[in-house]
Amino acid sequence: MALRKQKTRGKVDMLREKKTEVIMMQTANIKETVHQLIDQLPDDTSWEKILYTLQVHHDIAAGLADVEAGRVVTTDQLRKDLGLTK
Repeated sequence: MALRKQKTRGKVDMLREKKTEVIMMQTANIKETVHQLIDQLPDDTSWEKILYTLQVHHDIAAGLADVEAGRVVTTDQLRKDLGLTK
């Protein structure tokens, strides 16, 4: 159980670091960003890991752009829209 919590905390920390990287990379062009992301991966990385890494960074950047553009809803509004109750 403690190992699972430690792994979860490690993943959360990693996501925070990646979010910071994504924010910093938003000003760079896409090709430079892709090069930087791939350079951070191990030499023996798989195609799947490369594609996953690129997709995660793309999704985070898209989410941050949505937040900046105000394209967000509250949890309560989403529940209401989906017909869910608390």
